[in-house]
Amino acid sequence: MKKLYTLLVCLLFLNFTKAQGTIAGWNFNSSNTNATTGTGTLSFIGGTGSVVYINNSGTQALGFADFPALTVGSGTAGIRFATSTVGYAGISISFDTYGHNQSSRWQQYEYTTNGSTWNVLSNNNGGLSSSFTTTTLNFPASCDNNPNFAFRIVSIFNPSGGTQYEQVQGGGYNGSNGKWYFDNVGIAFATLKRTENNISNLKVYPNPATTVVNITSDGYALQTVEIFNVLGKKVATTKVNHDQINVSSLPKGVYMLKISEEGKTATRKIVIE
Repeated sequence: MKKLYTLLVCLLFLNFTKAQGTIAGWNFNSSNTNATTGTGTLSFIGGTGSVVYINNSGTQALGFADFPALTVGSGTAGIRFATSTVGYAGISISFDTYGHNQSSRWQQYEYTTNGSTWNVLSNNNGGLSSSFTTTTLNFPASCDNNPNFAFRIVSIFNPSGGTQYEQVQGGGYNGSNGKWYFDNVGIAFATLKRTENNISNLKVYPNPATTVVNITSDGYALQTVEIFNVLGKKVATTKVNHDQINVSSLPKGVYMLKISEEGKTATRKIVIE
């Protein structure tokens, strides 16, 4: 029976590591640029940032303008999203977007893994339209388990030798008035990254647990603990300082703890009986 139980735990854990979840997300329904899911930051680049909020099928979306003039600044202006991907792998991003008819129809997608050097992932082939469409981007393995991950969407000239911005439709390009709109931005992961334990002498016990789990290490800093179920869904987040966390409200099963302490992260599997 013990061998069978161990096998079931392993199978559940394998299923868990294949699950997908959200690291950070923005829906803009609170009329601000704060992340509404997880932890992340949004910023405007290249002088953009005249913000408006519009209705999108009963919810709100973000709009912004103040792009460069017709023939200058290709690849310099747009919007930037950032979050740590430490503990996660298989990073992807999805968002809904459309353009005001005087905005640039070319969007370029870029990412950074060190916070300063930007790499071009792709562009939208000049396909920005005047109605919301969903875009999904998949990022290379260098973006996994990375504390400095960020991506940005910038306005560019036509890559095939263009020397000025091309508007979405009619009316001519107007950088100060032509707005880009975004909604339902989500940074997601495909699997949890099994990180090495770089938190000195980290201990998580008892395991299996019933009502409480103790977390200790050699440091005395505040620890952030995220708990994921076998489907990859985050079911709890708490902060402790070498203390107990109460797990009595969680259903019996297998969970993954992601523990962060002073920039260091480790993962631990626990069973709640």
